[in-house]
Amino acid sequence: MHRDLAHMLSVSARDAKELKRGLNAAYNKLDQSRERASHAEKLALEMLLRVREAEEEREKAMREASAVREDLGRYKALLESAHKDIRRGQSLLQDHEHLRYEAEAAAARARDTARQMKQRRLIELAREQGRKMGYDEGVQAGQRIGYYDGQSPG
Repeated sequence: MHRDLAHMLSVSARDAKELKRGLNAAYNKLDQSRERASHAEKLALEMLLRVREAEEEREKAMREASAVREDLGRYKALLESAHKDIRRGQSLLQDHEHLRYEAEAAAARARDTARQMKQRRLIELAREQGRKMGYDEGVQAGQRIGYYDGQSPG
């Protein structure tokens, strides 16, 4: 009986360790996703700065258009490149936001699963403890009855 209980406690401890490892892995993935999202935000800001610079240069080119028509095509190419970079940055940011959302949802599901498993395990342990207490009380009652039956003349 004690071995069974010890075995159950050992299994429970192992299950808890596995759950903790899973939860830590989920937290690690969440942290990685957050880092990727932060990096994507930084890239998007850099791209935004590049676009602002390109816009300023484009405006300057329009003011000087009469003297430098040849430069206008080059500035337009720079502007299109910056827009492509922004679109790529925005797409990357959206991808990272999606990954972060999925990681947070997975972490929440993992926490819910861990909590449910812990609750089930506590219920199982309480039931087992109740059974053991009932059994022990039954044995003690049987011993008392046997003792009193042995004491009475008969």
